[in-house]
Amino acid sequence: MTPQPGLIFVTSEDDRYLVKGGIGTATGVLTDSIRDLYPDRRVDWITESPTAATFVEREGSLTRHYLSRTECGVRMPLSRFARVVDDYLRRMLDQRLEDPNSPGLIIEAADWEGLASAVFRDLDGDESLKVARLHTPLALCAQVNELALTAEDNAQMEREGVQLSHSDLLSAPTGFVLSRTLETVLAGSTDAPPTAVIPNCADVAGFLPSENGQRQALDHLLQATGIAVPEAAFKIFVLGSVEYRKGVRIIQDAIPKVFDSIPNCHLVWIGHFASSDQLTANSKLPPEAFYSGIPERWRSQVHLTGFIDHGDLHQVLPGADLFAVCYLADNFPGVVLEIALSEQPVVALLRGGVREMIMGRDRPMALVLDDALPDSISEQLRAAANQHFRDPTEGKTLARKLRLHVLDRFSPDTVTPSLLATYDHHLDRKRGTARPWARLRPSA
Repeated sequence: MTPQPGLIFVTSEDDRYLVKGGIGTATGVLTDSIRDLYPDRRVDWITESPTAATFVEREGSLTRHYLSRTECGVRMPLSRFARVVDDYLRRMLDQRLEDPNSPGLIIEAADWEGLASAVFRDLDGDESLKVARLHTPLALCAQVNELALTAEDNAQMEREGVQLSHSDLLSAPTGFVLSRTLETVLAGSTDAPPTAVIPNCADVAGFLPSENGQRQALDHLLQATGIAVPEAAFKIFVLGSVEYRKGVRIIQDAIPKVFDSIPNCHLVWIGHFASSDQLTANSKLPPEAFYSGIPERWRSQVHLTGFIDHGDLHQVLPGADLFAVCYLADNFPGVVLEIALSEQPVVALLRGGVREMIMGRDRPMALVLDDALPDSISEQLRAAANQHFRDPTEGKTLARKLRLHVLDRFSPDTVTPSLLATYDHHLDRKRGTARPWARLRPSA
């Protein structure tokens, strides 16, 4: 068998120890899929260590490299950690590409944080394909999250811009994030890299419909978070970090309307929120800031659970009567896949990449909020919740259709071969006039 190009993935989080958001989860599903479908294809994943130690884990053809972000007992700033990743990646490339019989390498680095920016800038041989995987660059997050930028944030955006502009291929899960990135991050560029739109893989095995009934799911929620939600209540769940771009203001504005219409309604928000000593580039809100936007009379019926491990999440999802996805500018939110695979009813704002995820051939496969009427979104949410409260038939029917839609379009067996075929094709085109490998110098 002809050796296939190796693959190197670079992210700042994984799906096991440092699950900060969707990037690590999406990369984990993809790399596991490559390992299982193509066991002869070497895969390396460079990411941040959850401890002060650097260590390696091997699972068949997949090797995870966990790099320490601790220096002299203190967590490094991101700009310093970027240099650690850069040095490690350069040494790996030198070892792998010096071999004259090397079949080549494909390096997929998440745009977020730009950890491979210096390597992408300096690496110009034809033996490798530099792929920037678009999740959501900080420049886009900063606009929607009303972020006051720090020096570290500005350095991050500069790295992201360098990495994107020196890529051989921009690989995006949705056309939405691709167009926004070209407009915002690469604005004015006359020589943007080639592009491809390839969705993320759905974690089909991890999010089968749970056998839990609603009572068991609420018991699991209580055990995981200490939060008790009455089974008799009408329960709306929100998944995702507590951020403006995840629809905080829509939810805050809708709560009085929904709760006046359905007094026994409870809202449960599952996801990371900020603490007083936690400032992130995603600008998550602390609980007090979130609750300040909700009338006091309803606050006891609104619950922030914090993060629930993905391994437990599918046991909790059946506790909801309805999920609300009101993201303002998200790329390819994994929560849509998780809700869909769990076959739970959902009402979704048709904005950003969500539209591309839930649209069938002629209609959306969920209850929807019309983005063309932005001043009435919270009222639309009240109407959709009230409709589902009175008659859940349509929501449940759409939930079954959405699950089949996700299984058809986003399963690893469908997405992974398409992604690798695209990357291999671009590497083959690049290697048409291959030059000898020139050892990478350490970055300045």
